[in-house]
Amino acid sequence: MYRLFNQHPLLMFSIIGALVGSVTAMFFNPAMRWALLTTSSLTGLIIGVIFQQTHQRSVTRQYSTNQVVSTIKPELKPLPEPVTSLFLYNTLHNIAALILFDTIRASEVVDNLANFVRTITELKKTEQTYLGEEFKAIELYLNIERSRLGERLVVSKQFSQECFEIPFPSLALFPFIDGCIRFGAELQMNPVTVLISCYKDNETVVLEVADHIDESDGETWEAASRDAIFEKTKKRLLNFYGSSVKVSRRQLEPLGEHITIQIPLNNAMIGRSSRHEALPHQSV
Repeated sequence: MYRLFNQHPLLMFSIIGALVGSVTAMFFNPAMRWALLTTSSLTGLIIGVIFQQTHQRSVTRQYSTNQVVSTIKPELKPLPEPVTSLFLYNTLHNIAALILFDTIRASEVVDNLANFVRTITELKKTEQTYLGEEFKAIELYLNIERSRLGERLVVSKQFSQECFEIPFPSLALFPFIDGCIRFGAELQMNPVTVLISCYKDNETVVLEVADHIDESDGETWEAASRDAIFEKTKKRLLNFYGSSVKVSRRQLEPLGEHITIQIPLNNAMIGRSSRHEALPHQSV
């Protein structure tokens, strides 16, 4: 019945109006049967028109809302995806090579890969995490890539304990780190230093991500791809923290870039959770 009203509202309301008119004439004034029947049918028709227009406006509003949501929601997802087919191919190929001459290192890479995929899977289930969890995922990722790139990748990590429980959009920092590898270290034969640090400066939490090479071997630095990653990630951080967060970048010579994220503590809304395991302050 509900489907009939939605599909044929004019017909259904006209029939109901005619029935009401007939019943009214039967009990009160049979002589006015046709007049009441006509009036009731027209009344039902008018009500049907009103119902149809109202229903159509409601459907249109719902469709517009869905379109807006479908347009905005993809922007909340981290870019690029942490686990890609190329990443898995490179990692598994590296594991196969390590098995031939260093089974201990091969076993370590397998463990790191399993933990990385599990950590990423958990982070992708929610829009918000903590920096401590974000650092875990990044540390696993860099360990995997360092086992593959060898001396071409030098990693320096400096994580202050005060940063671990800062709420953070899930996997929003990862695109910067991934860009340092995909559009930096992978394109170079000379060593590339990747730095990630987090510390408190007065009432501000400062995140820094940088990759730098002292001597370029002539390969490009994929500037256009890194520009796109920076703009999309910056927008996500602004959506999460508001306009008070500052995200900036500067070029390093001869190649590389330094990205700084400054988050006011009053906007960071520091949380407390025992499930976030602390990472040691270290430089590798």
